[in-house]
Amino acid sequence: MHPDCTDWRQHCLEQRERHASRYDAPGRDVYAPALLRRLSEIAPRDAIVACDVGQHQMWVAQHWKFSHPRNHLTSGALGTMGFGLPAAIGAQFACPNRTVVLVSGDGSFMMNLQELATVARCKLPIKMVLLDNQALGMVRQWQELFFDQNYSEVDLSDNPDFAALARVFGIPALQVDQRADVEDALHALMSTPGPAFLHVAIDARSNVWPLVPPNHSNATMLEGEPAAVQIAAPEPAHALPA
Repeated sequence: MHPDCTDWRQHCLEQRERHASRYDAPGRDVYAPALLRRLSEIAPRDAIVACDVGQHQMWVAQHWKFSHPRNHLTSGALGTMGFGLPAAIGAQFACPNRTVVLVSGDGSFMMNLQELATVARCKLPIKMVLLDNQALGMVRQWQELFFDQNYSEVDLSDNPDFAALARVFGIPALQVDQRADVEDALHALMSTPGPAFLHVAIDARSNVWPLVPPNHSNATMLEGEPAAVQIAAPEPAHALPA
């Protein structure tokens, strides 16, 4: 017989509600978690999402509403920068009748952007979202929080014009840098026939939360902004019902 997991399931539902993400961040800049959450609501439920490595990878895992684990293509802790675009290409070849979305960061995208030629040549209808904070965001975040803001080799402020690059390959491209324009940009991206590219400018100071600090277990996490970082104490353990 299967154990009665009713109490445990109820506890999990309560915790999910208690720790639900908020999308009402202040300011006019694009808030990446909110953009990804909204895109996951606009995209078909069975959309396949490929991502690269870094902050955007964490945001996809946290905020995209996946309907099946195999719809999420990520290199995980292997940290393979440049994985996203080739993975999206492979997924579109394997599933030509499904929507494939690429979410990448500026650092990772530079690793394999030549594959835009493959997307254009094969007319693959991949919808590409590039979150550009002009930095190696996750490395910058760690240097900020754990290395006394001793920043090294994370500045990408000399990035090329990614939307112009996409257009050079014959791929329609849009750009957005204000929150008020996100909704129209996402609908335009998803409704464009064939491949399409959306370049999203985000604040280089944006961080991923929560975050497990070095030498701590997953039961202890950092929450909040750097100016008020707190280490959240682990909650009492809850055992599965016998």
